[in-house]
Amino acid sequence: MTITTGLRNERSATSALRLLRDYAVVWVTLALVVFLTVTTENFLTVRNLQNVLDQQSTVLIVAVATTLTVIAGGFDVSLSAIFVLTPLVAVQVMNSTGSIAVGVFSALLAGAAAGASNAFVVTVMKINSFIATLASSFVLFGVAYVVSDKSILRPNDIGFANFATARIFGITN
Repeated sequence: MTITTGLRNERSATSALRLLRDYAVVWVTLALVVFLTVTTENFLTVRNLQNVLDQQSTVLIVAVATTLTVIAGGFDVSLSAIFVLTPLVAVQVMNSTGSIAVGVFSALLAGAAAGASNAFVVTVMKINSFIATLASSFVLFGVAYVVSDKSILRPNDIGFANFATARIFGITN
């Protein structure tokens, strides 16, 4: 074996290890899919995959927002608090007004206000995004506690439940 052949083999081994390390999550996910496909009868059925998407749709929406925040160089810890507060606002307003549209609009407004206040604190006041959104999450959880009146809120109108469980492209929203 010549020196160049040995160096080439060492480089290809290093490249393979780097590829394995850099994409470890992808390889583990693929291995898990293959394992579940082989060992479970209904894993790759349309019904099961649709069920997985139904159960994880809200997590995926929050993950997209988190990914965009991280790509932009920030870190938002308040998403879970906003995720708790906005539907409570929607149900409370909808129960008070009897209007689903006003309830949904108020939830969007509450989410936008929380995001705008976080943006103001991080960009204008120059507070670290982790610290600012951690603090705002405590405030937003407190607001959610007050909005819920320390109890479980239920919509008075069955139309709201139908709206919340509507299916888009066969997936529950």
